[in-house]
Amino acid sequence: MQPVYQIDRNFKLVAPQNLLPADLRWMYSVDVSEIGEGVRLNHIDFTPEQDHHVVVEGPPSFCLAVFLEGDGSLALKDGPSLAVKGGTTVLCHTLRHMRGANAARAGVRVHCLDFRFEPELLRRFDMPAFSALVRSFPSNGSVHDSLLLGRPTSQAMARIAQEIITCRMAGMARRVFIYAKALEALAHVISLSEQDETSTGTTLSPTDRDRVLAARDLLHDRFEEPWTIARLARAVGINEKKLKIGFRQLVGMTVHAYLEETRLTAAAELLRTGHSVMEASLSAGYANPSHFAKQFRQRHGLPPRAWAREFG
Repeated sequence: MQPVYQIDRNFKLVAPQNLLPADLRWMYSVDVSEIGEGVRLNHIDFTPEQDHHVVVEGPPSFCLAVFLEGDGSLALKDGPSLAVKGGTTVLCHTLRHMRGANAARAGVRVHCLDFRFEPELLRRFDMPAFSALVRSFPSNGSVHDSLLLGRPTSQAMARIAQEIITCRMAGMARRVFIYAKALEALAHVISLSEQDETSTGTTLSPTDRDRVLAARDLLHDRFEEPWTIARLARAVGINEKKLKIGFRQLVGMTVHAYLEETRLTAAAELLRTGHSVMEASLSAGYANPSHFAKQFRQRHGLPPRAWAREFG
């Protein structure tokens, strides 16, 4: 029988007894920020040596998880699996004690920011109804009265995650900063559901949705290539109008904005790991270093070389 990890009433993870040190290694990779005022942040960063499967059980909760990297799945008890990889945002909202299973593929880094919000905080903000949340997340692993939803990470959510990861504040200043960013992430999800309730326009068929998400995956995996709307539409078998409208609906930004965000995130990681500005520029798909430097500064707040000195 697989051991069950418990989440206590303070949303702290408690391991089962009599586990081997190797089984607990992933827990040591969780950096917990006790922010206070009903908010907690778990920063998860590990690479499983073998296929990773854990069962977790805990009280009612509301969490937003932004996956920067990963390849696996999440599931609630008796519910379907929700595929998760880098560039996915997951919302989990349970109203009762619930058990779930997490899986990750061996050798693939799992890097995730997991925001936890206490029920009392959500009641003060008057969270949207379940139906509104479901409509704004195209992937659904929900069961009965518990939600497990996924959607492509929007530009706004990716920016929030990056700002938290690169924050160099400490003490009270850091707690205030992360608290503000957690509420910003929550506001973004509420905004998505409210936009969905009032939006009109083209309705995507399930096939169209799959093709739009396939286009998103192409940009994510092959961002260095010279993509155009026409080329991307041909690659996934959808017309350009549906691609542009569907991308805004499902991804939360334009095709160009998503490609730019993906390239700049990749460039920042290259700079952080010691690559030169020219190498980062070319590898991320920028033929013009001056244009790269301008876009990088707008996105990250510093020129590439200065950013590398600060965060490399």
